[in-house]
Amino acid sequence: MTKRIAWLALAAAVAGCGEYRPKLYPATGQLFVDGKAAPGAVVSLHPVDGKDFDRRGARPTARVREDGTFTLSTYTTGDGTPPGEYRVCVTWFDSVENPEKAQDRLGLKYARETDSTIVVRIGPESNELEPIRIEAPPKKK
Repeated sequence: MTKRIAWLALAAAVAGCGEYRPKLYPATGQLFVDGKAAPGAVVSLHPVDGKDFDRRGARPTARVREDGTFTLSTYTTGDGTPPGEYRVCVTWFDSVENPEKAQDRLGLKYARETDSTIVVRIGPESNELEPIRIEAPPKKK
């Protein structure tokens, strides 16, 4: 009996050690810059209310594929997004090979949640977002 109680206590302790993770729902979308797919761009979602949904401040993110599509992930690849209303941020760096010299092709115009005017809602179901269409700033001469 003592062994059984010890095992139950251990199981309860281990189960209680896990970090809270909200329920996630699949979310996919498309990103176009100046009417064209933006392969390699990174899309991230930030809660409109500013509240974190877990202790580590996770943010749903996705890397845009060659055809402009993306699948949002919060903890593991393709796991989805908690429901809620989010501001969308986008960065699209010109050099992955040399990050120190990389420049955001969008001039950081969409990089900060405080500047973003793009808002999406994730519902408690599978979500296909409306295509996100943005414009790159004019190139500096």
